[in-house]
Amino acid sequence: MMLWYCECKVALPFHQLLEPYTYEQFYQITVGLLTKQHKVKEEIAEATANAIWDKSANVRDCVKIGRMARSLEDVIFIVDNFLRHNHAKE
Repeated sequence: MMLWYCECKVALPFHQLLEPYTYEQFYQITVGLLTKQHKVKEEIAEATANAIWDKSANVRDCVKIGRMARSLEDVIFIVDNFLRHNHAKE
């Protein structure tokens, strides 16, 4: 059984839904989701995926940050400030 994610045409077998994403899967899903559904520039989507992978590897964090950022500098600023405080509470 195959399931589709985020209309990005990324198909994963059902058993992989319970496993953590690989970097390649995370990157492809994040960039596809941000560029296609949220109309984020590709360079910002790529920078967001790269920055979030080391911090939380959470696609939801990528969507939040990708939608807020208007430049590459914004991505770095938001990741350094938002994720540090947000994930310190967990």
